[in-house]
Amino acid sequence: MFEKLEPERNYSVSVAMSNPAGEGPASVTLVATPPKPTGHEEALLPTLILGAERSILAQSSLTLFSDPPTSVYASVEHKIRGTATHIRRGLLFVSDDAGFIYRAPSRPGAEQARVAILVPGAANNFRPTLLSVDWLNEHLYILGQARPTKLWQIAYCDFAGGHLTVAIAGLQRRPDHFAVDPFNGYLFWVVGGTGPDAGLFRLDLGDISNGVRHEIRPLQMVSGRNLGAFTLDHANFRVLLADQGMNTVVAVSLDGKKLEDIRNNTQQPRFERVKSLARANGLFYWTNGTEVFAEDYHRLHDSYYHNAFPIAANNTYFSISVNLTAEQPIPIPVNPPRNLQALASPDKLKVSWDV
Repeated sequence: MFEKLEPERNYSVSVAMSNPAGEGPASVTLVATPPKPTGHEEALLPTLILGAERSILAQSSLTLFSDPPTSVYASVEHKIRGTATHIRRGLLFVSDDAGFIYRAPSRPGAEQARVAILVPGAANNFRPTLLSVDWLNEHLYILGQARPTKLWQIAYCDFAGGHLTVAIAGLQRRPDHFAVDPFNGYLFWVVGGTGPDAGLFRLDLGDISNGVRHEIRPLQMVSGRNLGAFTLDHANFRVLLADQGMNTVVAVSLDGKKLEDIRNNTQQPRFERVKSLARANGLFYWTNGTEVFAEDYHRLHDSYYHNAFPIAANNTYFSISVNLTAEQPIPIPVNPPRNLQALASPDKLKVSWDV
């Protein structure tokens, strides 16, 4: 995998095979990189979606200092444990400590139009907490604790709560954060602290078979560090991970072989505790559970600066995300597709091709 290539450039790529007898003749070809995606959202200031114990709030990044947040969803009776959104479809998913998972429209007063898609005691036998959306296949991924064993697992279902499938089970320690990346085909989670079972882990979505087969082991991409939450850089095939011990953010390649500090030019960084991390237009937003932070970039000094914002004080936050569709990208072939095939159903069309 080649990284850090410039857009709209021609590169000469040489590939050769080698064995104990030596190296064979190289095959050389010219490769043109596509233009840099301009995107219609780069000039837009994102709206932050904040998950708190009793409410889900929307806050424009433009008015972090001036205007109060808007309540999107309120839960009076039970504490909220997880939330996720499907941006293009305008859907909000919420889990609570009573064991329910709800689907609702992503708009103010969403709790009035919510529909329970998973209920406690409905043969799922686990207590749901954090959520993540697969926006390409319309699956909701759920981190939960199995009731009889107290072990942790990640499962997924469709948006109506059907076809519940275990992705991975038997986790001894609770993941502090997890996310599905359907764009690249992986499931990621991070276990904080130290020790052999702490770190950043990756599971290929193709290895899911209602509980991972015994011969399949998740890849431990980063180990032995005090890690916080992460966000995904889909287009550049990276996981952007908070390294709380080093008080920075590192970019980890999808194979786990490359790790780069991408915030070593930050003045007085505030990454000591990162419970949830989001990114928009190249800037990070995060929460430590009680405060919300945003960073600013000063081009003249080539430095990042961090600011804390007093959003709805006395809240306990567990998640932060942004509502830009660029954060839920749809794959587009770079080169002309070959062997195009399509499979149609009454409400869905799946297309595959060779590159």
